[in-house]
Amino acid sequence: MKLNKNILIGILTSILVFLIFGGITALIKNPFFKRMTIPIFWDYFFLIIVSILIGVYVGLYFHNKNKKGSICAYSGGFFGFFAIICPLCSTLLIALFGASALMMYFESVRPVLGFVAIVLLITGIYIQIKIK
Repeated sequence: MKLNKNILIGILTSILVFLIFGGITALIKNPFFKRMTIPIFWDYFFLIIVSILIGVYVGLYFHNKNKKGSICAYSGGFFGFFAIICPLCSTLLIALFGASALMMYFESVRPVLGFVAIVLLITGIYIQIKIK
């Protein structure tokens, strides 16, 4: 019965992450946020994969009750968010780097950030699986 509860927690976490990341990055249409760049295939791909992997990690985390692998999962979620974010929509990034620098440098690195996020999340999941 406890395993079913952890699976449900993982599924709900995946859905919640999908809705939050998708809403904030305007990949899911909403009246609060507007995306200033055209979303591409990678944006949706990374949104779906990162959401699923975060949900799997959270389900395993609650099942094992062990914090090992957390830094990989936190870093993976962070990089995953920056892999799908619109560079021109982030006021913080524009304030730090400027719009032209973001479009020139950050836009080309976003797919790499997405793959790094996937590797980090899979590493966190692997560490959680190896615990048991």
